[in-house]
Amino acid sequence: MQKTLSSDIDLFINGKRSSAYLPLEALADMQPHAFESMAGFEAGIFRFSEHLRRLFASARTAGISLAGREEKIRQDVLKAFCGTRHAKPVFLRLMVERNRSVVWVARRTYPREVYTKGVDIVTSPVPRNLSQAIPPEAKTNQFLNGILALLDPAAERAFETIHLGSAGSIREARVWNVFMIKKHVLMTPETAGILDGVTRRFVVECALKEKIRVLETAFTRHDIWNADEAFLTNTSGGIVPIRSVDGRRIGEKVPGILTQKLTKRFKKELDLELSHIHHVKS
Repeated sequence: MQKTLSSDIDLFINGKRSSAYLPLEALADMQPHAFESMAGFEAGIFRFSEHLRRLFASARTAGISLAGREEKIRQDVLKAFCGTRHAKPVFLRLMVERNRSVVWVARRTYPREVYTKGVDIVTSPVPRNLSQAIPPEAKTNQFLNGILALLDPAAERAFETIHLGSAGSIREARVWNVFMIKKHVLMTPETAGILDGVTRRFVVECALKEKIRVLETAFTRHDIWNADEAFLTNTSGGIVPIRSVDGRRIGEKVPGILTQKLTKRFKKELDLELSHIHHVKS
């Protein structure tokens, strides 16, 4: 059960539309780069400024100087967003290196049953790389950790894989943040050593507005196997309920009561936030 990414991609380099073929082949020769994944709606790009701040932080960590290019990169993304042929909502991938920015725009969707029935995930035998080695906090083109996780045979049967830290606690999934609920408390790993997801932060805000207690804390596979509910979050998928972890069913009902409550609040707050976006005409 996998997401669907349209093969019909609009590609923009330094703000100008390009052929979707030769430049993509050339991407293999790109220098180290930082990237961001964003969700674009009719009103605009969700939390665009937050994504750009994280992009610039990732670039700084990767030693990529973007000094003086911040506004140009912002405009490049907006040109791609406004110039795409695709109907909204759309998925945007922004990549920056020292001399250019690349934005591709496509449709990315998930089957309805992902949200109504939940997904099965497994623990990867590949631990999350240490922050002092290759910082997971930065989004760069260092993908080997995730690639090794995908090569494990168990990953073929799962929607996603989760990585453990050196102490055995759950850190994050390959491209998702992880949440679990136990006794009406929402728990998610601390951000030190993982990607501080924009959607992750938004979900925490939604939980607090619903008067749900939130703990950013370490938890183990034993904890999530015995959770009342669990779910994944990221930009393209929003909130995705977890049905099972390593073959153990999570909770009595999927999606669980609090997951449903958070999903409704998520949609409400998203619509409210989008209604106040003005950058499309910038």
